[in-house]
Amino acid sequence: MVKTAILGGGISGLSAAWYLLKKEPQANIVLYEKGPRLGGWIETNTSRGFTFERGPRTLARSRSPYLLQLIDELGLKTISSSGGKRYLWRQGKLRPIGSYWPSMLCAIARDLFAKRSQQDDESIASFASRRFGKRAAELFFDPMTLGVYAGDIHRLSIRSCFPTLWDWEQKEGSLFRGWHKRKKGPAGLFTLEGGLERLISELKRQLPIKIVTNFEVHSLDDLAADRIISALPAYEISRLTNIPLDLPYRSLWVVHLGFTKKHLKQKGFGYLVPSTENQPLLGMVWDSDLFGEEETTRLTAMIRAESADPIRTALDALQKHLEIKIAPDFIEARLAKNAIPQFEVGHAEKIAHFEKQVQIKFPHLSLAGNYFSGASLEACVQRSFNLK
Repeated sequence: MVKTAILGGGISGLSAAWYLLKKEPQANIVLYEKGPRLGGWIETNTSRGFTFERGPRTLARSRSPYLLQLIDELGLKTISSSGGKRYLWRQGKLRPIGSYWPSMLCAIARDLFAKRSQQDDESIASFASRRFGKRAAELFFDPMTLGVYAGDIHRLSIRSCFPTLWDWEQKEGSLFRGWHKRKKGPAGLFTLEGGLERLISELKRQLPIKIVTNFEVHSLDDLAADRIISALPAYEISRLTNIPLDLPYRSLWVVHLGFTKKHLKQKGFGYLVPSTENQPLLGMVWDSDLFGEEETTRLTAMIRAESADPIRTALDALQKHLEIKIAPDFIEARLAKNAIPQFEVGHAEKIAHFEKQVQIKFPHLSLAGNYFSGASLEACVQRSFNLK
């Protein structure tokens, strides 16, 4: 019987095992995880009556078909949210994004007449400025990129970070026309009852495979496997294969703030802080307001890794941005080290070259993970689904 070794116990590795068993129900699979727990960045923390996601927390229904199918197959239940208003902290004030509609209209008008790019790739800043103008790039694309990748729009690739936008330009000649013609999916956001870590615990419970934790792979030859699926970070599989892959990663602080009473005056998803504001805070998600909680306040602040005092940064934001003067009943800060791969200009070609070299040197090795087409759970699950 063919023995398959899966390296990495996050969502990519676990979903790869799930889909492999659907194709080959008798497959002999051993999954190896370097740490003591499964799940990778997915981790639901319940402390002192507050529930927080230390990693991903909300997902868009329209952009999660593979993930929703997996959730359905596992028999899990979702909780829905409309998402609500989104805000920017700009020039000393919290402003609804909708209040910038005059700027949006000007940007749309410019987009309708902008020419297609003749380049194979370009930075998000270059793309947005060319199609919408520099102001729109700084006002809309910069905070959007910070919210997803915590990265620099002058370095990150539009083609790899936001491929839908790139495709709209190539196929329709305009993002507005592409958006108008798009296939509309179900609206709103969702999470799982009991937290997103239920996805991991249920995969673990239902997968009839051997799982080995606290096991670090030092050489692929040591696995004695006929087939290997790597769901390791890019830098780890590059080390194991000795094939160079220069892919930067971004770290960030995640600070959870909990109050036993309702203190948030605003309604909505949360807010982002454009880079032009020169603040260590990237943004804040209003967790408790997303799903209609009335009695408590739960907030998650995302802060640049360079911050010397992330807790003070979060507390200052409470006072200055949200006018919450009292101290939280619960506070926790964690550094998500090397959490987000950075898809810089030329990323697609870089990854294609790496995959080609892996196929030549290690024909029995397949690659999964969050460094191919996106760091989202959907991108990870879709990659695992498509493994051959």
